[in-house]
Amino acid sequence: MFGWIHESFRQLVTRKYGRETWVKIVTLAKFEEGLEPDIGHYYKDEDTLRMVHAMGNVIGIPIEEVWEAYGGFLIQFTMETGWDELLRAMSSDLEGFLDSLDSLHYFIDHVVYRTKLKGPSFRCDPQNDGSLLLHYYSRRSGLYPIVKGVVREVARRIYDTEILMRVLERKQEHLETFVMEHVVFVINQVC
Repeated sequence: MFGWIHESFRQLVTRKYGRETWVKIVTLAKFEEGLEPDIGHYYKDEDTLRMVHAMGNVIGIPIEEVWEAYGGFLIQFTMETGWDELLRAMSSDLEGFLDSLDSLHYFIDHVVYRTKLKGPSFRCDPQNDGSLLLHYYSRRSGLYPIVKGVVREVARRIYDTEILMRVLERKQEHLETFVMEHVVFVINQVC
């Protein structure tokens, strides 16, 4: 994963729990302090997962909660670092924003970082009752809680609304050369 993700982990932990907690996490994850958040570096998924497991152990919360908290903070940090106008310009409503996430990931992966990576994919289906079904597809298993944090924070910060979001279904789809995680979320706006 991109080093920018490690830097946003560092920002999240130091802001909420302090520098000492971050140093404990870095030590437990077996990173050399100061080298763990190299923004321009691409870290193996195993390195990032080691960092996340260390965060969960030191802070004392389950991994799913680490990922969800990270998803929410990711939007805050992204907006603070100059991406707020792009995020706000993606769509006039949450459904359109969610339908634009594939394009955003393509832009980040191929234009900003000039890689050939294949990020997650999203598809949004409006329901007759006003709810949305969000389909999330990823080659990386277990990262779906990030989506909950991201969507909740986007709804709050960009669309000034509160939502309830839950996992309706989670499955592994075995394709020719890899396994794709497919998670379906139900999103309801809180009135």
